[in-house]
Amino acid sequence: MTHYCHELTLDFGEVGYHHEKHPFRVRLEAIQLEDLIRDAENAHRVYELMRIERPGDVWDYVWVVPEALPPERAKQIKRAREKHAPGYDSPCRALYRGLPHPWPEGKLPFTVFDRMFHWCGDDTFPDSEAWLRERKSAVMKRYADGLWAVAQTALARLDWNGPLLHHELALARSHKHAFSYRDRASAIAEARKYPPNGSP
Repeated sequence: MTHYCHELTLDFGEVGYHHEKHPFRVRLEAIQLEDLIRDAENAHRVYELMRIERPGDVWDYVWVVPEALPPERAKQIKRAREKHAPGYDSPCRALYRGLPHPWPEGKLPFTVFDRMFHWCGDDTFPDSEAWLRERKSAVMKRYADGLWAVAQTALARLDWNGPLLHHELALARSHKHAFSYRDRASAIAEARKYPPNGSP
């Protein structure tokens, strides 16, 4: 198993307008990438690992853990969590009661969090400005580059991990894999089905 620094804390200090400032701090965790690599080492989700082809692809495997937020942003995150609950938009919500939420408590996907921030010219909220500037920073690029390098190293190791994995990798690289002509989202969803015995 590859070990690397999978966390990054971003502390923006106090953000807001003159008399109304609030702390803004989040932690990024790439635990999902660790899980993907572990699964691929066990011959599961190999095709999914191969689809991490550029640093921007790693964001699908990063959680945001809000540690301190401006109140309006905290409310927005609460609404996003409710919206992504099982059965949220189903007329039969009762059927989904008791099903686990797809996000761990206190975390949300990086991609969901990132989409909450927008430039609005002079009306850009201070926390949006702080996040959007940091999003383009060298620190964030290094973090993504580091995660991407870990994924590529893990993928390279799979070639030497037995004939079954070697065969699956060869099929995917030659575009003869069963998922080669499916869209990315459905190919990944299919790759996640049927975990090996003993996996959740």
